[in-house]
Amino acid sequence: MSSATLLLLLALGGVCHCFRCPTSWVQYGDSCYTYISQPLTWVDAASLCRALGGYLTEITSAAENNFVRNLIGRNSAWMGINDILRNGRWVLTSSGRPLPYANWARGEPNNHGGSETCGQMFPNGRWNDHRMSHAIPSVCERRTFRWF
Repeated sequence: MSSATLLLLLALGGVCHCFRCPTSWVQYGDSCYTYISQPLTWVDAASLCRALGGYLTEITSAAENNFVRNLIGRNSAWMGINDILRNGRWVLTSSGRPLPYANWARGEPNNHGGSETCGQMFPNGRWNDHRMSHAIPSVCERRTFRWF
């Protein structure tokens, strides 16, 4: 590689902030999101997100929560949070880390019937714990691609 080519590549890499999402995904911050309207169980939704190169969305701020709320419209959707390993200890599914942000609906999480272990977002942006066997839409998240 010539020194001129190397300098050009370095210059482009230094000024190009080219982040891109796959087709049908929407960018917010450093992530891409897609709404999956097909009702799936939490496990099947998580598997589909992994197959698409991502994970069930893990909301870490009020601004991101608002973005996802707008993305799902008038529907509820699965999120990547759970308390499967320890009741009442809600974590991000991909890392097992405690939630850095929460927006629970009044009285939630309540583990109704002793079997609500996964997180869903209501159309108003509030969160609910729900049975993983229930089939609802979902939101997948993945990191943006960086193009040089």
